[in-house]
Amino acid sequence: MYVDPIMVAKKIGKPGLAGPPVDEFLQFACDSAEFYINDWIGVTVSITPTPAPISLVALSLAIDLYKQPDATFGILGAGETGPVRIARDLLNRYDSLLIPFYDSVNGWGVA
Repeated sequence: MYVDPIMVAKKIGKPGLAGPPVDEFLQFACDSAEFYINDWIGVTVSITPTPAPISLVALSLAIDLYKQPDATFGILGAGETGPVRIARDLLNRYDSLLIPFYDSVNGWGVA
């Protein structure tokens, strides 16, 4: 597992969600982050031990996935300059951190 629900719960300011038992949606967000990262880099089996950049991306992505249902119509809230929007393609902003882990054998990676 790339990210632990306990870490995500602490970062979102809700440590009680980490259990026991672990909040189902929090676990779903962590599992989804791992799935999306693996799909993005073109691997079918998770990388172990987990490299630090992947852990960082997984933590941030799990937080985004957990909070995404609260972003009605893609808007998280209002700031001084107007609406604060959530990204449409969450993984695209992490691409630079994931490039070193692309699986070139399965058609991924920089040629």
